[in-house]
Amino acid sequence: MINSYRSDHPNHVHQLTVAVSKHYYASKDGALKYQKKPMEISLSETRASARRHMVIYSLRDHCSGVFYSEIAFCPSVPTAQDFLGRAWGRKADYLFHGLPVLLTIPRTVQAVFPSLASDAEMLGIKLVDVTSGFQGGIRDLRTIEDSLVLSINKPIAEAQDWINYICVSHAKDASRVHGKTKIELWQQGVPAIRLPAVGWGSEA
Repeated sequence: MINSYRSDHPNHVHQLTVAVSKHYYASKDGALKYQKKPMEISLSETRASARRHMVIYSLRDHCSGVFYSEIAFCPSVPTAQDFLGRAWGRKADYLFHGLPVLLTIPRTVQAVFPSLASDAEMLGIKLVDVTSGFQGGIRDLRTIEDSLVLSINKPIAEAQDWINYICVSHAKDASRVHGKTKIELWQQGVPAIRLPAVGWGSEA
């Protein structure tokens, strides 16, 4: 386990975040619902909850700022390995893909998915302790939750489609490096790309 890091190029450091939404959940008929009063429930507590809480998965490239995200609803939530398999794989409508050299996994996520760390290390990925200054995924969670206001009372499948759009549109924002967009910074700076084996994570 590495205690500190810096990102030297795109796909050097990826930051994983998996968190329960404090405001969104799914109704019994499969519509996205919003509750103004925050719901204080941890990731480990969702399995015992009767409510279909929304869980947000996000993977951010520390260097470029591009991220990939999905949402799921209890109790049918994928493993973190399932999510990472898709995040690191090639996507038809989004260029961001490939394994990192280093990966941050919050302790709350490791507790719920105990085999995740060893599975990532089997891919040759080194793990880094998450520090308070490097939880970049938190801002992505806010971006996602703020954007979902237009999907309230609509089918949750439409909400996921909207998340896909948010990821792609965010990647087209200008970065702080020479006015390039985030996805241009990622594409022009990423070295040789490694992909996970086909089906990696699908049976984790």
